[in-house]
Amino acid sequence: MVHVRKGSKKYWRIIVKAMLMFKKLFRDSVKSKLAEREAVVEGMQEALKMNNEMAKAWVFRAAKKLFVSLFTDQTLNLDYD
Repeated sequence: MVHVRKGSKKYWRIIVKAMLMFKKLFRDSVKSKLAEREAVVEGMQEALKMNNEMAKAWVFRAAKKLFVSLFTDQTLNLDYD
């Protein structure tokens, strides 16, 4: 037979509530970190799209100058016979 002291149920409740609160705080912190991470990932994706478009524009401008010079140069001979 287990002898339970008077008031031990109160301490048990406090311990259980403390453990539940710790678990809730941990879960909330994980949720907030995930939300923050998602916001950062969205920002990075937008930045990558913008940089991709800028790189495409730069390559097209550089290639355009090259192709225009190839087509307009009268002295250039590309025959490999």
